[in-house]
Amino acid sequence: MTQLGQEGFKLDRRHLRPARATEQNVSDGEKSVTRQIEHARAFATAKGWTVDETLVYADDGISGAEFVKRRGLNALLAMIRQRPCPVQALVTMEVSRLGREQTETAVIVREILRAGVRLFTYGDRREITLDSALDKFALSALNFVAEMERELSRTRTREAMRSKASRGHVAGGLVYAYRNVRHADHVSRVIEPGEAAIVRRIFADIAAGRGFARIARQLNAEGIPCPRAGRGWAMTGVRSIVVRELYRGRIVYGQTRRVDRDGTRGSEDRPESEWLVVEAPELRIVEDELWQAAHDRLERTRQTYSLQHGRPHERPETGLEARHLLSGFVTCGSCGGSMHAIKRTSRRGATRVYYVCNGWRVNGTCGNSWSLRLEDLDGLVVDALGRTF
Repeated sequence: MTQLGQEGFKLDRRHLRPARATEQNVSDGEKSVTRQIEHARAFATAKGWTVDETLVYADDGISGAEFVKRRGLNALLAMIRQRPCPVQALVTMEVSRLGREQTETAVIVREILRAGVRLFTYGDRREITLDSALDKFALSALNFVAEMERELSRTRTREAMRSKASRGHVAGGLVYAYRNVRHADHVSRVIEPGEAAIVRRIFADIAAGRGFARIARQLNAEGIPCPRAGRGWAMTGVRSIVVRELYRGRIVYGQTRRVDRDGTRGSEDRPESEWLVVEAPELRIVEDELWQAAHDRLERTRQTYSLQHGRPHERPETGLEARHLLSGFVTCGSCGGSMHAIKRTSRRGATRVYYVCNGWRVNGTCGNSWSLRLEDLDGLVVDALGRTF
């Protein structure tokens, strides 16, 4: 890499993009995306370059290992791919602002340079190039350091959260039926009596044989606020309450762990031997007898389901078992929720399959009762794909 020192060099248009501003070993002021934009603008102005204010992109509060869901980065790449490309150069604080994963970041840098866009980092006042083996090695080293720092930062955060959980303190966000109370050096939970009564009611309904969907519909019909403000109760929300150990007075931490795969962040289940379990009787909402009755009922239901399919105690193998083309893809135009396929039998005995809104049929949270024949919608999609590809 060569340090900038060209006098009189001027670009017609200028592109600025500071990336994410978290997990950095710099002060809060320096981490600010706004501050990064100011510094990048000052760098360009000092060189006599023109800054195009419509081409300033930023991603704040998103992991540097995330490449799929970063709107700013995706918009930048879309702009870079235009022909002719509307910019001649890109300024950022450092290469890690583009990403903190070695392979993905190197691909992005290569695409920027191949588009004929010069890449500058104002932090060390350098131009990033791939003209020689030394340039490529230097970029690889920078990407390695950035990814290593991200992993170390994640490890430090994980250990800090685990330490908090071991003392019974809050190591996550809000949980339904509890209120977070901030103290001088930690955050604790306090039971919310009204919501706690709803939790106990859900457990009692499960023990009585009512299903997740039926419970969700009843709660919505009664206008009981759900954990997510502005949204109605759903099967998944009811189930998440029934399986949460905290309601029986047990803090369980470390059941999942963040992982980065194929340019995006996700999570994976951890073996039970790695979980941290802390007894917290002061947080108990559901007594052991009711908890056990509800879970015994769920277990009997699971066994019945498995035996009906001839595979005792087995889960469906993969998501590829979906029987219909658009299952999991088509969404309701009214509420934005998922739609699923149902069978309907006409008066003449003919059975047809229709797509309907899950929020209307199952949860009672949507007023869209319209349905569309599966053959019609699948045919439109297949025809459109055929014309496109």
